[in-house]
Amino acid sequence: MHRLERSRVQEALHEYKKECYLFEHDADRHQDVAKETARIVAGILEQQFHYRFHKPPNPERTEIFTMIENYAREAILPPVLGSLVERIVLLERRQAAALRCMESILSVFEDQTQE
Repeated sequence: MHRLERSRVQEALHEYKKECYLFEHDADRHQDVAKETARIVAGILEQQFHYRFHKPPNPERTEIFTMIENYAREAILPPVLGSLVERIVLLERRQAAALRCMESILSVFEDQTQE
């Protein structure tokens, strides 16, 4: 059984943890996450979804539904979508960092088997 250099594995894991921490706390990286979040949220809000009535609505009911739709689209959806999309973007970046960490750990294994 080959002995691994624990220091290299621990260094790779430390780099992963540090990178994940910086995504949320470093101003420049967090600003990149915020820009990407805003772009995705704007794209989602631009899509037009329409409610299909089962029966022909009267004008008063249509006006009420339009008011509710406008309120939801302008007041409720942006902050909710912003929170969800920011979390998704952070998870995607963490996943990419985890893949880089695994690649570096695999390179440690490869170096040990070649020796």
